Amino acid sequence: MFVFRENKITRSVPLNAIVFFESSGHYATIHMNDGTTHSVRSTMYALVDRLPRKLFVRTHSGVIVNMEYITRIKYNEITLNSLRAKVSLSRTYRKNVKEAFYSFKNFP
Repeated sequence: MFVFRENKITRSVPLNAIVFFESSGHYATIHMNDGTTHSVRSTMYALVDRLPRKLFVRTHSGVIVNMEYITRIKYNEITLNSLRAKVSLSRTYRKNVKEAFYSFKNFP
């Protein structure tokens, strides 16, 4: 479960329902698999520390993705199956993303 405060209300959502996090200034938008979004006041660094590294990977300075939803990794973008969304993949994180994804999917 991922617990956060939004509008003075403490919320709890299952980790597997989170598709990705996107930075929005001092806030992060949580994109859920049902299409809803939530806003949490947090830095991306703080979020990365709170999330399990086996399930979530940082793909860009402003994006953290749940690897369960990755369907395709291209040179500079990642396609996510549930929302048919595309998120950025930066050069800085590309190697780490591919290694984490292959490990997650148990590719040789």
